[in-house]
Amino acid sequence: MGFGVTPETFQAMADYLSRTPILLPAQQLQYFSYSTVPDASGHKASVQIAFDNVEYLTLMFPTTTQQVTVFQNPMITNLQMNINEKLFPPNSISTNTDISPEFLVFQLNASDLDGCIEPTKSWLYSITQPRHNSSGTRLANTIHDNTDFMCNFSLERAQGGSVFDGFTTDTPVNVKLSFNPIYAGANDPYYIPDPSNTNIHPPAPQMWLCRDTYWVLSNGTLKYVNKGSPR
Repeated sequence: MGFGVTPETFQAMADYLSRTPILLPAQQLQYFSYSTVPDASGHKASVQIAFDNVEYLTLMFPTTTQQVTVFQNPMITNLQMNINEKLFPPNSISTNTDISPEFLVFQLNASDLDGCIEPTKSWLYSITQPRHNSSGTRLANTIHDNTDFMCNFSLERAQGGSVFDGFTTDTPVNVKLSFNPIYAGANDPYYIPDPSNTNIHPPAPQMWLCRDTYWVLSNGTLKYVNKGSPR
């Protein structure tokens, strides 16, 4: 009512959708966990994963099995992934920007936060806020909120959702992850998240895959497609 839509217009819209379905770009987040937990020397493990239009790969470092948010920088070094014999990043890196200043630029680029979209302060502080003093002793607290840490790897060119060119493999491939602590013992905030109880250690690191998917809207139907690319 009020828009002057006649039955003929409704029928024309239905006929058009029957001939030309509309594709609606979407994204899906997949969760994987390594089976091997870290130890005092760091972490070195692999998992088999089939990639399908993966736009981003995000490494997360929970300190408890129940943790789903409020992640902090694990303060690790020699971080590198090997995906089907391709290295990400090409050179190993530290999540401590005092050691690897390029880590901040790397994360801004991988998270598409190097343009008009600015990062939140808590995300930025989680990348840059030190968790140790100059002598390497763990700080009891930090000055700012630093609980939005994510370690992103971009596997797709930035195209604004207009193309499907994400990382895809025909079969499951080996995904290796390795890193070492910057500071050992009670000064390692990742392996010993609670210095008052050194028997508590973190679960295995997690991998989140952000995949390009799409909906198909046609006459009377709406179907979600989570595999392959539009033809």
